[in-house]
Amino acid sequence: MLTDAGGCSASPFVSQYWEWDGETWDSRNFPITPHISAVIGWHGGTNPGLIVRRQTASGQPHETWRYDGFGGTWTLVATDTLGAAHQLRSNDLVYANSTGLTYAFSAASTIAWDGVAWTQVAPSNGGLDLTWARSIVYDPVRDTLVAVRSRFASRQAECIEVDVQSSPLTFSAPAPVTFGGSTPHALYCCLAYDPTRRRIVAVSGQGFLVGHALYSWYLPSNATNWDFVQWHHAVATSPTDRKYTDMAYHHATSSCVLFGGWNGLDHLNDTWSFNGLSWTNHGNSAVVATRIQPALCATGILGTVLFGGGKFSGPYYNDMFAWTGSTWSAASTVGPLPSPRRGHDMVFDSARTRLVMYGGYDGTSLSDTWEAGLTISGWQWTQLATSGSPGPRNSHRMAYDQLRQKVVLFGGAGPTGQRLGDTWDLSVSAGGAVWTQRIVQHNPTPRVNAMMDYDPARGVVVMCGGQSTTGNLDDLWEFKGDDWASRDFANYFPVAREGAGFTYAPNLRRFVLQGGEGPSGYLTETSYYNSINDTLGPGAANGGWPIRCLQHAVAGEVTRFGFRSPMGLGWMIVYPHPAPTIAMSHDFGCGPSYFYGLNALVADAHGPEGTIAFTIPTWMAGAGFVIQGLTHDGSCFRATNPMAVTVQAY
Repeated sequence: MLTDAGGCSASPFVSQYWEWDGETWDSRNFPITPHISAVIGWHGGTNPGLIVRRQTASGQPHETWRYDGFGGTWTLVATDTLGAAHQLRSNDLVYANSTGLTYAFSAASTIAWDGVAWTQVAPSNGGLDLTWARSIVYDPVRDTLVAVRSRFASRQAECIEVDVQSSPLTFSAPAPVTFGGSTPHALYCCLAYDPTRRRIVAVSGQGFLVGHALYSWYLPSNATNWDFVQWHHAVATSPTDRKYTDMAYHHATSSCVLFGGWNGLDHLNDTWSFNGLSWTNHGNSAVVATRIQPALCATGILGTVLFGGGKFSGPYYNDMFAWTGSTWSAASTVGPLPSPRRGHDMVFDSARTRLVMYGGYDGTSLSDTWEAGLTISGWQWTQLATSGSPGPRNSHRMAYDQLRQKVVLFGGAGPTGQRLGDTWDLSVSAGGAVWTQRIVQHNPTPRVNAMMDYDPARGVVVMCGGQSTTGNLDDLWEFKGDDWASRDFANYFPVAREGAGFTYAPNLRRFVLQGGEGPSGYLTETSYYNSINDTLGPGAANGGWPIRCLQHAVAGEVTRFGFRSPMGLGWMIVYPHPAPTIAMSHDFGCGPSYFYGLNALVADAHGPEGTIAFTIPTWMAGAGFVIQGLTHDGSCFRATNPMAVTVQAY
């Protein structure tokens, strides 16, 4: 939540509350609020909730208000007479898990909230002037508070660390914040801790240009001593514009690796890696020739490998390389290799520890199936004799379904260039290799050069974009082994494109999408797709809209869900899981909408993106629930697809 208040003698003061769901801001209008509140933070200890501390007027006691979450209200819970000298000087209240206290810097000291009252925990702030230390953050790895201060535009940024286990608190000596050999200014610096990458992220404006972010850094938690003040610029250069590239995950370095492609003028052979925060350019390869449509594949602890690719005017390649984490080296192979080609695809069958490759183009479309296993002498390729075949094709996509232990193939271009829209799976066992066409109820538009990979967290194959007969696509589909389900994200999906890099990143627990060709040219932005815990149920009538998981469902923590609500209002219905059999249907003027039985939690959701948030009891770890949204599109009520959610234990 964000609270907007006037400052620096600005008048009139305002008190506006907004909530961010990961995609959009939603204004929240409360009947009673702590007016003119600029200092807000989460308290997770005794009496948890959002809290605000403010002073109504000079000489008056400070008030502390608490917002108790979904469906709740703001409540005045305490007053204190610490005095004008203890007016808060930071814009953040920061909760530390290890102590159960929420901290804030004041003009004269540091104070802490225990859920009932404020107390002084550091007189005089260690002799430091923290007037312009406007933001603080808690680092759970170091178990310290971190602040950045810079009083005037002429003062360069300094970093201060506070040991929360000391009594009174111990403040480190200020150290310059540096990156790239320079020391930036940091007026109104904003700090946040990223638990996924275990880093503190900072954004700062220059002078009084509030909101003008000139600096952005990150601070790794594994730094030692004062090395941690060597902040790095977090907005690194992204890969140059391109299509017909490929991308795969590299487990040893926890990064996504992107190679080669076409920028409209030249074939490329540069390599980039993405750690979830920034891209690193590893430059042009000294051993891998420029090419388009190679096949990159992550093989877990066996590394990340590249096979083949080609050029518009030839040649085609059948060479094989391994990524070391910083460069490519020729991979050792045994026996005959698949013929040279581009536009093929390759996946890793983790159950059998085999690479599996199909099709491609060498002047004509190919229809051969190959597998490779790693022997003591290198990768040994074998052409599989299969029962059934998807037929000649190139520019198709494949993914390995770990849950069902099958290779899934979709689409591509046929022998005459026609767009294909069929779905196949490959099963390999002691009895042989069998390709089976899956006849599905909901079929994605035929396409080439789509982006596809497997989500192990939810057990679904995810496919997006590509090029149909009418142009580039911006849709997103998920396949659970029996049917495809369309995920209509409308305003949330990146621009329509084909030939982009796309892979699932386990360290981020989300998909990474990079580049491709859009309606107006080649693209460079990096996008995420994240639907952890989001498992589609049987669907709803009228092509029901999707519901999205906005925050992990973790026992003892707050979870959030959202769905499109064009009229600005809607309802969320939550059921126990496993869900009972569909018990009733309602006709709202446009066909039946299906709902599970009673025993459900119903809550209002407001805004263009209706949202709901609630705390999951700790006893639900390993159990779950089903959630569904109901909204109005201006003519009739519409239901979202129901979602079954499993509660995680951490």
